This record gives sequence, structure tokens and C-alpha cells, in this order.
Amino acid sequence: MSNNSNTIDDPRTQGFMRQTFNTIWYTRDYGQLLYLNKLFIKGLLPATPYHLGPLHDDSVPLVQKLLRIHDYGLFTTDGQGALHKTGHNAKSSEFYEIQQKPYISFYVTYNTPEAVTLLRTLMSNPALVCVIGSVKERTYYSNTLQRRYNVTRERGSTVSADAVQSQPWGLFTNLHSNAEVYKLNEVEVCPTLLQVITEYQVHLAGLEYADNNNNNEGLVDVEQALLDAIQASGMSPKYANATFPEADAMLQQFVDTHKTIPTTELSQ
Repeated sequence: MSNNSNTIDDPRTQGFMRQTFNTIWYTRDYGQLLYLNKLFIKGLLPATPYHLGPLHDDSVPLVQKLLRIHDYGLFTTDGQGALHKTGHNAKSSEFYEIQQKPYISFYVTYNTPEAVTLLRTLMSNPALVCVIGSVKERTYYSNTLQRRYNVTRERGSTVSADAVQSQPWGLFTNLHSNAEVYKLNEVEVCPTLLQVITEYQVHLAGLEYADNNNNNEGLVDVEQALLDAIQASGMSPKYANATFPEADAMLQQFVDTHKTIPTTELSQ
């Protein structure tokens, strides 16, 4: 969901993206906002106001679970899959190694007994790092003492692939506890989303980095852990059948005109 290097270069897709930002993304109906996010996760919308590009490749295997999470009324905005990658960047002549912990960030818009049970279940899971920000109280709760919990690290060397192992790690993506709780406040192009989301923002992360050398032993499936907690809380999938006819019509008009869905770069 995050950290995507893809850019939207095709002017037709750029125009469609701006059109959606100025119209359908202004809805104050939470079911419709969830529906728009599901269209994005399915690859039918090229971008969202909070993420100006398509899903990152490491999030593609998570699509079905992400869609199910939305059925229960949780609005995801960020995350990544587990990843361990080594290689060589020909442009910079650098050998590199990247490790990621799986994580997901989402919003809860209601304060029901089931939602409270969900949050308590997540907070007490010893296999997860959990940070919960209360929008109304403007405070946060966490089950870790680390104020900057790293989920992505990278190291490199221009000497050789073996030399990479002796290099220090550079820390990139971090969960910043309360510093990240109100992340969407900085997104001016999504004004109604902040008005609809009034309760909690949640960050969930695994404890271990992906490591192909140990077959990723000990890695938690963050999305499945969230779904298990959702079901245990008694929440119902009341948004599973949410619709947004205006969004469907806008997408269909683009398809009828260009004979394809809006993507990062359309074929000519």
C-alpha cells in the first residue's frame, strides 16, 4: 500500500485521477469511502488522495484479505508485505539488501463494544506491535516502548555483494507512535475523509524482518491476525455490500472512452 515508486505518467490517467479527487472522494458517506478504497485495492482506481499511485508489488498478494478487512468497516491507508531482497543497482553501481517487517495501518470510525474488544485484542497480541491513536483524545496507546519502531531497513556497498553484510543498516520506514497518528491531517486533497473518521487510527506490525535465509520463520501474517481479531470481536461485515453508483459510472465512462481501465501508463 505504501512506498510505491510507480508514477502516473499518462495524461489521461492523470486527468481521471484529478477528476475523482474533485468529485467522488468528497463524499461523506463512509460506505462509499470504503467502496472507493476497495476499487483502488482491486486496481480499478489508479490512486487515492492519500497515496498518489497504485499498490506496491509486495501488497498485491494481500488484496483479498484487505478487501475483507474493509467489509468490516476498517479503512486501510498504509502498509507493506514481508520482503527480503538483495540485488545490484546498475545505475548507482551499488549492491544492496532490503528487509521489511509486515505492517498495516487503518482507521476505525466507531466506538462500539465490538470495536473496543478488537482494539484490546490487538493490543494484547504478543506477536504484534500495536499503536492506537485516539482522534478525539489526541493521544496514543502502544504495547511497545519504542517511539520509532522500524519496519524497513536497507544497506549497500559499491564494493561487492559480500561487502554488503558488513555495512550498517539504514532505517527507512518507521512507525512513530503519536507522530504518525494524525498523518492524514497533512493531506489537503482528502478533506471529507478526516471529517468522517472520528475515532481511532491503528498501526500493526510484525516483530521480525523477512529473512530468506531462515525461510521467514517466526513472521506473523498481520492481515490474518487482524481478521482473526475482527471475527473474535463479534464485528459484522456490514459494509460488504456497500455501493457507489456514481463512482462506477465514472469508471465505466473512462473504460468506454479508452477501452481500458485507468492505469499507471496506458497503452497507446
